[in-house]
Amino acid sequence: EFLPGATIPASTGLFIVLDGDVQVGARPAARMLRAGQLQAPTEESTKGADISALTAAYTAPLFAGHFGCKLAALAMEPTRAYEDEGIRARMAHMLSKVSLFCHLEKAQLETLVQKAVSNHYRRNEDIVKMGDRGSRFYVLAAGEVDMLNNAHVVRRLVQPACFGERALLDAEPWTATIRVVSSEAEVWVWERTSLLQVLETKKL
Repeated sequence: EFLPGATIPASTGLFIVLDGDVQVGARPAARMLRAGQLQAPTEESTKGADISALTAAYTAPLFAGHFGCKLAALAMEPTRAYEDEGIRARMAHMLSKVSLFCHLEKAQLETLVQKAVSNHYRRNEDIVKMGDRGSRFYVLAAGEVDMLNNAHVVRRLVQPACFGERALLDAEPWTATIRVVSSEAEVWVWERTSLLQVLETKKL
């Protein structure tokens, strides 16, 4: 709650006006927020900003109106945290269905999620090419890909298929090309060293 004319600090973050009004910017170009309206940073002020910067980014000073104002701050971080937690849980659940990981315990799956790198591809892009030396392991998180040998389709892979098992044993050249055939595809990737560290972890 702010007295008439009081400055509203940027650290207030996103808020909605419950009572009174809020002056955005200096006069004569100021605009007013009335009860029920939401104040949020402008698109220009948040380009390249992370979530913490988003909640504090304003392009104009804020003042309580002639009769003061009462605000309700909208928490962003907890919401984002819950979303991230949900994403990690879904990733771990999907990985538990991958043949190489189905025997792993929950803690190991969570570590895999933390170490995963998500790459996105479009139709006809090659994820790996025949003859390239491999040192990575892949899980197809979304979309469809074809396994090609000399331009001939050997097999079609769908979620949650995996490929790159040989790279875990030795950095052998790829014997096939993996090409995206759906409009888009998401692939989770692990480097050989970090993946083996998780697989070799034993329960104490």
